[in-house]
Amino acid sequence: MNKLVTKFAASCLVAFGLGSPGHGQELTPEQQAVFDEMIRQSGGDPALVNAARAQAQVAANYGDVVRYTVTGVYQGRTNVSADSNWMAFADVGDRVSMQFDWQVSEARLLGTVAIQNHAATLANPRNPEPKCAPPTINGPFDYDLRAVEQGIGGTLRLHVQTRAPAVQVHQFCTGTLKPIAARNSLGHIEFMVPPPTMLAMQLPATGTITRSSDGKSLVHQQGGWRWTFTPRSK
Repeated sequence: MNKLVTKFAASCLVAFGLGSPGHGQELTPEQQAVFDEMIRQSGGDPALVNAARAQAQVAANYGDVVRYTVTGVYQGRTNVSADSNWMAFADVGDRVSMQFDWQVSEARLLGTVAIQNHAATLANPRNPEPKCAPPTINGPFDYDLRAVEQGIGGTLRLHVQTRAPAVQVHQFCTGTLKPIAARNSLGHIEFMVPPPTMLAMQLPATGTITRSSDGKSLVHQQGGWRWTFTPRSK
């Protein structure tokens, strides 16, 4: 945004006796109409100025250190076989929760992360070919969040253990059962932590980050996971 327009907007707010953006007070409808017209007369776009004011207000409300409560929900058709050469699909649901402090200005994790893993669900085992006999699944499948640390470039890195059960898969669709042993494997998920100011932004309805229906959380979709970030001031 043009710096002159920004300064002019701030001076308009001072004229209304409301200080600068982020002051914590709202314009009355009459004041808002006058404010918008003054911005237009200065060559600015009232929508952009008001959006910047809203983001500044959110930043002021939350401060630089934000406490996030994050819930990750996984739901999807998943190959639960430890051997990717043999398909044993099922509908898997899982959930993890964490809480941590985040310094917004530095995109930096502060302190330790509280982690809670929840029981996974598994249903409807099936062969990728509908006409073929379904696999036999012996045991649970789940994602176990083991640790969380600072990632590269201001990201958050999650270390996840995948626990795959022992399965038996029909060879040649309906033939002899092929046993696949249970196995645990380690991997990681990495993503940016959305800043609270995004709560005041115009977000695309089909983007990877959206607002929750109550407007209090940011939702990030990635790899079958739905991550809900709920910030609060520390």
